[in-house]
Amino acid sequence: MYWTISVVAVCVVLVTGTHAATCTQKDLCSCSMDDGSGDIDVSSLGKQDGTAMFQDMASSDGTIYSLNLCYPFNEMACANAAACQILADGSASYQIGDATNVGFETDTLNQVHIKYTNIDQGSGLTRTTDVTLVCNPSADPPMATADGETAPGSVTYLFTVNTKCGCPGQCGGGPAPPDPTTTKGPNPGPGPAPNTSSEGISIGTILVIVALALGFSYLVGGILFMKMVRHARGTEVVPNVSFWGSLPGLVKDGFVFTIGKCKRGGYSKV
Repeated sequence: MYWTISVVAVCVVLVTGTHAATCTQKDLCSCSMDDGSGDIDVSSLGKQDGTAMFQDMASSDGTIYSLNLCYPFNEMACANAAACQILADGSASYQIGDATNVGFETDTLNQVHIKYTNIDQGSGLTRTTDVTLVCNPSADPPMATADGETAPGSVTYLFTVNTKCGCPGQCGGGPAPPDPTTTKGPNPGPGPAPNTSSEGISIGTILVIVALALGFSYLVGGILFMKMVRHARGTEVVPNVSFWGSLPGLVKDGFVFTIGKCKRGGYSKV
């Protein structure tokens, strides 16, 4: 009887005392543990140059996987991806996780899972990538494995990352996560940031462009007309060649006339 009561008491303590902490999402790269142990931040587990930190990992299901946490990458047909599946022969690829469709969960061991989803535009299937973060303070750099699809046709793909960043409060202070409103679109790729200045082209610049365009059109059109219609040759193909030839002299005469007027001018003597 005593042993029965003791076993029941221990079971009650274990059941009531075990509580899986939750990790409340803060942004695309981090969540906060509700037990006060700290934040989980994976901003250091992803590259920002458009390539995957964990690239072309072989798995037991016979395909190859690439994974990049926090920031999007591009590989073959996968764009703005968190994870990408590639057939072994390289003939096709499938995006199995969108970098901006992310959620944080915990299991009974208080391990944090990062889940990315992506809706296949062709088939309509929703593919899910489940990344388990294993707290390992000595895993620096991190070690990732691709466990592959849970079962053929399940469209759920498992990854495991041994990292100190799986331990609350061990990582953080990385670059800000991407803005979901600016990471959409086909194959953004690395490159300089777009010019977001609200200033447009000035009126003076527009006038100069228009003048140059008109001048070019006048010259080319005139030359074609003189050559094709009037069968002119040599310098005669230039439209109004006599005017343009006399223009420097006219400019000089105007300049001399103006200077002469200025020299003879002035105030009258009283």
